[in-house]
Amino acid sequence: MDDRLQGQQALTPAREAATERFLEIADAIKAEAGVRVHDVRDTPSGLTWAGMRLISAPEGRTRHELYILARECARVILHSEGKDRNISKDALEYEVAKWAHEALLRHGVNCPAEHLHIDKLHSAKLETDPFEHIIVPGFLGTESIRRINATFPIIFEAGSYPIESVEVGATLEEVINELDSPEFERAVAEKFGIDLTGRPKMYSLRGLVRAKDGQIHTDSKDKIITALLYLNEKWEHEGGRLRLLRDGTDLENFATEVPPDNGTLLVFKRADNSWHGHHPFEGQRRALQMNWMTGNASKGLHAIRHKLSAEVKRLIPT
Repeated sequence: MDDRLQGQQALTPAREAATERFLEIADAIKAEAGVRVHDVRDTPSGLTWAGMRLISAPEGRTRHELYILARECARVILHSEGKDRNISKDALEYEVAKWAHEALLRHGVNCPAEHLHIDKLHSAKLETDPFEHIIVPGFLGTESIRRINATFPIIFEAGSYPIESVEVGATLEEVINELDSPEFERAVAEKFGIDLTGRPKMYSLRGLVRAKDGQIHTDSKDKIITALLYLNEKWEHEGGRLRLLRDGTDLENFATEVPPDNGTLLVFKRADNSWHGHHPFEGQRRALQMNWMTGNASKGLHAIRHKLSAEVKRLIPT
């Protein structure tokens, strides 16, 4: 018998058991939310008539279907508790996502990524010229980028800001939660063949750059991996495009150039030759940076440095 056929036959009972478990969880979540009527739909989307306690959603046979169902259940219970009144649409969507995530976790189910295309990361090729890196165009979806930019924190000065020091919108917070997931960490660790288990993470946000930013550097030695997620919708400028360089002196000696737009993800392993930089640009250039650090002390020092730098920039004109 063909090995693939044997594998498929072995998987069938496991899949059936998983489906049965998901359907049981779906019933439990509907009961928790007080749903009275569930109209089962075939498409991966949902609708809610909260006052009637009626939802239209997939049955919940897969993890993704279960999450969609849980979101519609969330709308019912939030409405019954009066938590959907007098708040913005963005804030409501955050509460809906939060309730759905917590509901799945209560039943031992990890939440699927809603904003990040992890599958694209899995299929991306690890490049080694000029140093180890991965580029994933469209890693963040178009609608997610639009929602992030609609509620992007007000940043008056250039520089890198620790994520704890700014008021992020609901969508950006959801994206950070997905980056913080074991699934994303495993994908990065597998690509680079490195164990990231237990390594502290640091997040920072950029909204503006100065003409003098983008100078050639390698990143500090206490960073193990750098991940840059670009949040600009479209980049038409010549400057501001990150170049991965073959030396530390010449911006024209580059292996590849990364436009900072359309949810592109760049991940690279810090090394003594991980030179990168970009031609001058001044103005709005939005990016979320994530680093796996060598230790908590390094993370703390970087956070303090970024915070002090941001405060100085507010006081001293440039």
